[in-house]
Amino acid sequence: EHLRCYLLQPSMKYYLRVYVTIFGSPLLQDLMGDHYLFNFFEQYLNGICDDSVSLYHWFRAFQELHSHSVYHLLDKIRTPTLIVSGMFDVLLPCLNSFEMARKLPNALHCCDVYSSHATILENPESCVYEMVMFIKRIQKYKDKQS
Repeated sequence: EHLRCYLLQPSMKYYLRVYVTIFGSPLLQDLMGDHYLFNFFEQYLNGICDDSVSLYHWFRAFQELHSHSVYHLLDKIRTPTLIVSGMFDVLLPCLNSFEMARKLPNALHCCDVYSSHATILENPESCVYEMVMFIKRIQKYKDKQS
């Protein structure tokens, strides 16, 4: 309990401050303030280090997520799919996204080299560009079909 309280909780706040300095988007800082990304992750993580019960359940949730894989069903999905990942994502490494895109027959994978787990908040210009281009490709394909 002391380890969590005196080491993990302060180090998480320090890590977040370093993280948002590296990955924060200048555009979104101008629009939403300098602390937009820090505030997002504070809410996203929602005090997981505040007590041992929250931390336990957070880790347990990851174990549950990984134990219910649908990887074997990906090749059955025919819907065009855009997968966006961040090169520095430690929660869902980009290699997992590459592998998902390989299994999905109509997938396009874009790995952003300047972001981590929240690509749309860390490098929105690139992410939105990829989304627009993906939608245009789908529309072009549909136009050819009709």
